[in-house]
Formats: sequence, structure tokens, C-alpha cells
Amino acid sequence: MGEGIATSRIDWEPEPITTTADEALAADGGSNLALAEAENFLHTLLADGPVPSKQVDAEAQDAGITKSTLRRAKVNLGIKPYKDGMKGGWVCALPKAHDTIEDARLRNR
Repeated sequence: MGEGIATSRIDWEPEPITTTADEALAADGGSNLALAEAENFLHTLLADGPVPSKQVDAEAQDAGITKSTLRRAKVNLGIKPYKDGMKGGWVCALPKAHDTIEDARLRNR
């Protein structure tokens, strides 16, 4: 009667686990590597100026970059998609570098 039935079970460790969640996640260098590769991909793709968001997404997918990793890389690099005019589509661009102190000054308007 019990043949072919898959079940789940819990196998408790005999000693308490002393690793924190941050330490456990930091041990996974694969996700950090994937994020670094996605950031490098975005730097290269957007180096010459804005690129349509759909193109960024498609090329990232072709490069094997997941949507979630691409999203994290955009956040890390300060990339915020914006509408290119009234009739234009959504584009992505690297944040503008400030050339002077005047450019970097924040305005409360």
C-alpha cells in the first residue's frame, strides 16, 4: 500500500545552528557574481546613452540574466527607466555624472 508515495520529513540537527541569516546568504557567492555580471552588462549596454527598456530586458534575458537580478543591478546602479518624450517609449540610462559642484547641488523645488 505504501509503495510510490512520496513524503516529506524534517531531520533536526543535534546541535543548535549558530550561523546568522546574513552569514548564510553571504556564503552564496553565486548570487553576488550574478549581480556583478548584471551590473557589468548594464554598464556596457548603456555606455553610449539611453537604450529602450524592452531592448535592455531582451538582451539581459539573452545573456542569461534573470529579471530579479537585472532589477537589483538597476537599483544598485541608480538606473530608473523614464519616458522619452510624449510619443517615445520607456528607456534606461546610466545616471548622469555631475561635472561640477553646481550640478551636484540638491534643489528643494
